[in-house]
Formats: sequence, C-alpha cells, structure tokens
Amino acid sequence: MKKEKVTDYLRKKTEIFSFHDDLDLSPFETNEIAALFSAQRTTMSRILNEGVKEGELIKINTRPVYFLHKRTFEQKFGKLKGNVFKSFQELSEYILEDSAEMIFRKLIGYDKSLKEVLEQMKTAIFYPDNGLPIMLLGPTGIGKTYLARLMYEYTKAKKRIKQDAPFYVFNCAQYANNPELLTSYLFGHVKGAYTGADKDKAGLLELADEGILFLDEAHRLNREGQEKLFTFMDQGTFYRLGDTEIARKAKVRLVFATTEKTNSFLETFLRRIPIKVSVPSLDERGPFEKSQLIEHFFMEESQLFQLPIEVSHQTLDALHKYHYEGNIGECKNMIKYTCGSAYAKAAKGSDKIKVTLQDLPKEMLKNAPQLFNHFTANEGNVIFFSGHKQSIGGMNELAIDKIRHTFKNCLKYYQKVKDGNIEEQVANQKMCEDITVLLDQLIFNRPDDNINIMMGFTLQAMQEFFRYLETNHHIKYEGNNVYALSSYLFFKTGLSLLKPSG
Repeated sequence: MKKEKVTDYLRKKTEIFSFHDDLDLSPFETNEIAALFSAQRTTMSRILNEGVKEGELIKINTRPVYFLHKRTFEQKFGKLKGNVFKSFQELSEYILEDSAEMIFRKLIGYDKSLKEVLEQMKTAIFYPDNGLPIMLLGPTGIGKTYLARLMYEYTKAKKRIKQDAPFYVFNCAQYANNPELLTSYLFGHVKGAYTGADKDKAGLLELADEGILFLDEAHRLNREGQEKLFTFMDQGTFYRLGDTEIARKAKVRLVFATTEKTNSFLETFLRRIPIKVSVPSLDERGPFEKSQLIEHFFMEESQLFQLPIEVSHQTLDALHKYHYEGNIGECKNMIKYTCGSAYAKAAKGSDKIKVTLQDLPKEMLKNAPQLFNHFTANEGNVIFFSGHKQSIGGMNELAIDKIRHTFKNCLKYYQKVKDGNIEEQVANQKMCEDITVLLDQLIFNRPDDNINIMMGFTLQAMQEFFRYLETNHHIKYEGNNVYALSSYLFFKTGLSLLKPSG
C-alpha cells in the first residue's frame, strides 16, 4: 500500500472538516481508514503515525484516535503549533490564527453559502473609526438576528469594540403604529415630551454607545425615524424627543435587517448604509447545508432532553424535502415540536426518544402530502446524542456475511473458468443457484414473530391488489412474485401504512 494514497485520502476528507458538533468523524478514524484500504489496523496505524512524525498529518489523541491532513487544515483554519493534540478542543486552541475566526466558523455554511455574507460583514466591522452601517436583507427565519449577534461577538474578539460593549436588539415593527413611542425608544425623551413622560429617559442610541444596535424589521421605521437616523449616521448627533436644543453624541455601530425590498426606504437613508447583504434562504443554501441544519437541531434537542434521539430515515427524508416558508426558524420549531411529541408518547423512564413520521406536525402532511407517497430507500434509524450521530438498523451483519460469501463463491467460479478448470455454462448455472439460495435467505428468513405478523398484513393487501388487476384488467400473476414484491416493500421501505390501527 502506498502511503501517498492514504495521505491523499485524508487531504480530501480534511477539505470538508469543520468544528461543528454534528460532523461525522468516522472517516478520520484509524479503523475506518484501515477498512477502506483493506489493511490491517496495526499497519495503518504505523503509516498514519509516520505521517504525523513527518509533519504531514495531525493526530488527535482521543479514543478513538483521529488523523487530519495538516497543510489542508492550516489552509482552512490557520497555522498550527505542533502535530499531536489531546482533543479537538485543544486543536482549536492551538490555531495560531486569531481565535476570533472560530466565532463565524460556528455557522453551518460559513465557507460555502455564507462565505460572501461574512466577508461583507467583516468589511463593515474593519472599516476605520466606527465601522460602516450594514443592512441584512432576506425573508423571515433565515437567521439575521443570529448573524448580528455573532457579528457583535466577532467585533469584540477582534478588539474593535470593548469587551463590555453593549449590544441591543430592537424590533421596529412593535411600535410601527406609535411613531412617538418608537422615536422615544430610539432617541430618548425629556420630561413632558408626551403624556406619561414624567421624567427624562435615555434612548437606545445612548444606551448602545460604544457598542452595537441591531434594528430588526427596519422597513417599519416611519419617515421621521429614518430622517433622524440618517442625521445620526451622517453627523453622529441626535436629539431626544421633546428637546431641540441639546445635541447629544454617541458612537454606535448600526446593523439593520429587513424582509422587504429596499425601495420601501428613503433614498437619503439608504445612501448612509453602504453595505447591503443578501442572506440566502434555506432553499438557496442547498440540500447539503439543509441536512446539516436538520441534524444540528436534533443534536440540540438531544442535549436539551439529555437523552439520545433516534430518528427514522423516513422522517429525516420528509423533513429534508419539506419546503419551509419560515426558513431555518420554521425548520427548527418543527423539529422541536416533533421531538416534544415523541417525548410525550415515550414510556416513563425510557432511555431514548424515538421519532417517527407520526410525530411530525399535522400541518406538514396537510401542506405537502406528496412527501408521504414515496419514502427513502435508506433502512434503519439515526441516533443523535452527545454531539454525534450514528446510523443503526438496516441490513444486519449476518445478511452482509451471506452476501459477501456468495460474492466470493462467484469469483471462484469465474477464476475456474479463466483457468480452464470448468465450463462457462456450468459456472453460470452454479452461480445462479448460489444467488437464488442467497435471495431466498434474505427474503424469507424472518425469525421475529412481530415482523412475520406485519408481513402478513402487507402480503394480504398485495394479494388483494393483484386480484383486482386480474379481475378488471386480465393481468395474470404468480404467487411467488407477489411474495417477493411484498417482502421488498415491507423490508426495503419500512412500509407501515398497512399497520392496523389500535
């Protein structure tokens, strides 16, 4: 085995490595790599450790042990001090690049769909003096508030603002129908400015001095509010409501967000916001990131309940294919509901939460019934717990051994034909016999009585269906074909629609 092939494998895998909790780390394990290259574990361990000594690989000395390609890792995350680390946490701490970069790397898609978004945010952050005002554009539920909060953490980590700098969030829509109160909250007021203003009060611009103010639903700002904010962005001064004499100053970084088009703003207001960032919707972020987000939310729920959450592949498939009008926010809430529903149904003292299609919200079936017509071919379930995911179920080891044994026998027959020790026709016949035996074992051997009972319901339904075809459309059928098709439907798709109620 060439060491270069192993190194090249780890280089490609390291390109997709991230510090996200839901990343599957098995491709970096010694056993997994050894199995991939059909090598003994001791041999692969020696090759990998030699790569560490030569400075080509990074070793994470946990149980199990993991290996990464060093140069590829450094290109993504920054230079490293050393090659061997006690944990991934220590690895992240030994990155010589400013650790502030790790804040944005918490984001799924930070180096893909959100790469341009983060670059624009950094431009606003690093602009001299007080940075630049920035507006985040995009539909509801895409995470604009979360991005603003990460921007605040990143700005602190980069020492562009003080560690104790304030961060305020204000939703302009809450006071859109009361312009006077909205102005008061933003700019403050003096005693007697309006009925009920019995004392002077500082506004958010004063409270957020030297920090960041995030104004969500900014399109709900009225004309007067936009004009006052324009003056503040232009001159750094403002007046409290009811006061036209004392011009106050504050140094605030402004982050705006809107779900509307920019033509709903005054042109003078928009001119003072030079950076406008279009944040992609969930669908625009692509299927891979969508899957990552769904798995991440199940990880969060597992941590909240402090229990493993076992999710069927059919459920994951339905969640992945569903179109979320509310984007990431709706997706997260739907998974929260689903886990809560499954938890409520679980037996008292259960050691895990098992999520199936029946736990999904009813509006999901109502809005997209087509999702439940075709199920994924993936068998088994996925367990989320302690920051990791593990696939379980599917084809058992005994079945895999039988397939492997039959395959080896077929190869032996082929070799005998090649060596002239057996006729090709005889070899083909023996291979067909072996494969027939294999299929009989895979389809008809079912030791579980519960499975046999449910298989009976499936078979009964299929027989009735084929009788209908024969009676009404004169289509003949054979019993074995019906049995084979019923077995396929039941075991391959995990079909449960024929399960009797009660």
